[in-house]
Amino acid sequence: MKKIKILITIIGTLVSIFASGQLNKGGVPKSFSQVNFKEGLEKVKIIEMPKFDIQQEIDKNKDKLPLVFAKTFSANIDIRAIGTNYQFENGSIWRIGLRSEKAYSINVVFSEFNLSEGSSLFIYNHDTSKILGAFTIENNPYGDIKSLACMPVNGDLIYLELFIPNGQESKCVSS
Repeated sequence: MKKIKILITIIGTLVSIFASGQLNKGGVPKSFSQVNFKEGLEKVKIIEMPKFDIQQEIDKNKDKLPLVFAKTFSANIDIRAIGTNYQFENGSIWRIGLRSEKAYSINVVFSEFNLSEGSSLFIYNHDTSKILGAFTIENNPYGDIKSLACMPVNGDLIYLELFIPNGQESKCVSS
């Protein structure tokens, strides 16, 4: 029994050393400092995820292992292509909303994530009680990996906000 405890401790230590967490810089989205922030949210384009019956999904998956805890949708959203754009003296902000009716939370996986120096991405819920970010150039994937998965954000409506300074290029596409 003592050998098992030691082995578990060693494995746990190694995992904590080599595991990399989702880094974010903290702070608040640039749009929050605008006087008409809440009014501006009403103008943001909202992408509606397909509706589904939660109880039917629970019943369908109740005996599956591993346990199913989410409904996956493929959205293929390029924030810069379809988001609401705001121009500022030092750069541009693109915002888009994602809604999944009656969802407890929503998470986003970016199939292409490549931010330039000075760019930032935030993800937040409608009442701004949960904010993820700032995701920056430091979150860019390495090697052949081009994707970034983000933690779930509480609520059935979330916003993605991308800031790109003038003269820079960044790519943020969810899949």
